[in-house]
Amino acid sequence: MDKITVLCGDSRVPCLSSMTGGERLAVIVGHGFGSSSKNPLPQSLAGELQKTGAGVIAFDMPGHGARPDDEELTFSGCLDSMAAVEAHIAESFPSVMIGYFGVSFSAYITLMYLALRPHAGKKAFLCSAALDMSAILERSMTQMQREQSDCSGFYLRREEGWPRPIKITRDFRRELSENNVFNAYRQGCGSELFMLHGGTDTIAPPEDARRFSELTGAGLLIISGADHMLRARGSGKILLSEASCFFAEDSV
Repeated sequence: MDKITVLCGDSRVPCLSSMTGGERLAVIVGHGFGSSSKNPLPQSLAGELQKTGAGVIAFDMPGHGARPDDEELTFSGCLDSMAAVEAHIAESFPSVMIGYFGVSFSAYITLMYLALRPHAGKKAFLCSAALDMSAILERSMTQMQREQSDCSGFYLRREEGWPRPIKITRDFRRELSENNVFNAYRQGCGSELFMLHGGTDTIAPPEDARRFSELTGAGLLIISGADHMLRARGSGKILLSEASCFFAEDSV
């Protein structure tokens, strides 16, 4: 995949793109909280979707990946970044259709983007969707992190496997609490949804996925024994196969 940069106001959004110009569909791919576009999944997804005539553009959220250190993570900034990538596709590949692929945090952002912003895409594939992102973040905070946030207005979060620490501000926490998927998204928001979720996910409970599926009519496949990272025998193949079918030419 090629490195490209997409303009987003005064910011620049680092992306990885498999687009060559001959595709019928471009899928905008987000990443999980603390991760980046360099996660192996976009590369695997690009290889699978290429067989169906589709390409992918994976992008870094604010505060993640190759974004500048002084650029704060904000809810609106995440939506702006998605909008900038979509605008880039419309300008550079005007004849292609658009789809969305979100994982955990970016699945939440994708749903809020579809609910709140103008968009051209008609299909979204959501893995381990962090549907109640505010509650997930609040549950994961330690007492020390809460005290740091209350005192300084932010805390730095470091986790094993994350490419960089993430600065989480009090304002970002407030934004998440004010933007709840279950309140914002309703059936008829304009995009077909399919969700893939682990049956033993303790971070984003599968009960939330079932409730959201009932609320919106979204397709849902629960993988028995899989956790939030979809770590279970055969889960990776299931993910790629389901995504390929979902974004296939005769289904878009």
